[in-house]
Parts: sequence; structure tokens; C-alpha cells
Amino acid sequence: MESSKDARPPAAAIGSSVATVEPFDGGLIVTVTGEVDLASSPGLMLALDEAVEASERVVIDLGRAAFVDSTALAGIVRAAQRLDPEMRRLGVVLRPGSQPARVWKLCGLSPPIPSFVSRADAARVLAGV
Repeated sequence: MESSKDARPPAAAIGSSVATVEPFDGGLIVTVTGEVDLASSPGLMLALDEAVEASERVVIDLGRAAFVDSTALAGIVRAAQRLDPEMRRLGVVLRPGSQPARVWKLCGLSPPIPSFVSRADAARVLAGV
């Protein structure tokens, strides 16, 4: 029988975005590619829900996302709120200068939800190393 640590939830693809969930340094990483808007955000929400239910640490990698709108940000905030009361951790990887990074900064989402420039940095900080 496959352990939950090795299980990989399927990719959620709707519209022009894809969100995949996979194991990463003792937690789960949700990798988002393409554009996440009102039409495609259900795929991201599904991936976030799966990750939050299954892990103590969740990293959301928006480094390959070309565009995110308020529905994507709302889903990330909701995931962070679900993790926080249980002292579980969430962080976001942003590519400097990208549209998601600019929107993240404009909305003032860091530091309440920590952001990082690499997956390795996110994993290290969220692990408390």
C-alpha cells in the first residue's frame, strides 16, 4: 500500500493554469503555472485544499505563474488561515519582478504570509532550520 507521504495528488488543470501538488522537504509544494483568474482558480483551490489537509508545511510556488488575480490571492490567504490555528506553516515562492510578486507586494501579503525567492529558502525557513 502506498504511504500518504509518497502519494501524489493529481494535477488540477482548468483553463490556462495548472496546479500540481507533490512532496517537498517534509511538506508539500503546490506548483502553479500559467494564469490564475476567476475562471481557472477552482483548480488552484482544489490543489490548496488537498495540500492543507495532508501536510504540516505547504509551499506555494508562483514562480512559473504568469498572472494571478484576487481569487488566487484569496485562496492562498484562506489556506494560510486554515493552517495557522494549528501552528502549521505556509509560504509562497515568487519570482522577483513578476506580476504575481508585484500583486503580492501591492496587497501587503508579506510578512503575514512569508514569501521567498526559492523553494529551498521556503523549505528551510518553514522547517525552522
